[in-house]
Amino acid sequence: MKSVNRINEYIKGELPEEELDGRTRELAKEYFADEDRKAKWEKVLHQNPEWQAFLKEQQNDKAASTATAPKKRRPRRLWPWLAVAASFLLALWVGNYLWLGNTDALTTDQLVAQELASPHRYEANRSGDLDPTDARQLAGAYYQSGNYTAAIPLWLDLYQNQSADTEEIFYLAMAYLYQEEFNLAVPLFEEILGQESRLLQREATWYLALSYLQVQRPSAAQALLETMIQAKGWKSTEAQKLLDTLN
Repeated sequence: MKSVNRINEYIKGELPEEELDGRTRELAKEYFADEDRKAKWEKVLHQNPEWQAFLKEQQNDKAASTATAPKKRRPRRLWPWLAVAASFLLALWVGNYLWLGNTDALTTDQLVAQELASPHRYEANRSGDLDPTDARQLAGAYYQSGNYTAAIPLWLDLYQNQSADTEEIFYLAMAYLYQEEFNLAVPLFEEILGQESRLLQREATWYLALSYLQVQRPSAAQALLETMIQAKGWKSTEAQKLLDTLN
């Protein structure tokens, strides 16, 4: 009770001047030693100029001691980082095995999606600078940049006017394929396979098989895949894996 009364005297300015300095330090001990008292008197004490001066002095002393005190270096422990790295590499290896290396475990839809994820390269025989007034060149440029929406009407106009060659029919079908217009791609691939020319026959066979699977014609796709496997040529390994998912 005596301590509380002295705090009240201090706050109200009733403490004799000769006791102010000593009482300030005594009060500081009371203030920092008990959290309840600290919370009770904090707002009032912070309005007192002597108290503010004391706090500032304490902060300066603390800052000076912190700046001069040598920092203790904790020894680095390597094993936690090695454990993290090992866990990461293990997860990466498992993911690679399951999704990239272990393609036998993929479904038909996953294998088809994997094949369509990398667009077929545009290899039409065109030379010279791009002429923006040339529909053929412009369509090819659009296809190369992945802008199938812009390429389709240019090639389609040539096709409908019966002036499209085999390459242009093929890439029109490919553009439909990547736009997921599978029903429009199918007859174009079939038309290429019906031509006497062998140009782009194997490519049309493969992508027609993929298109058949997308339009729910697995029997037709199976026949084309078996043809590719017997030929033991381009994409025969992929054809075998895809066929295995159908059996």
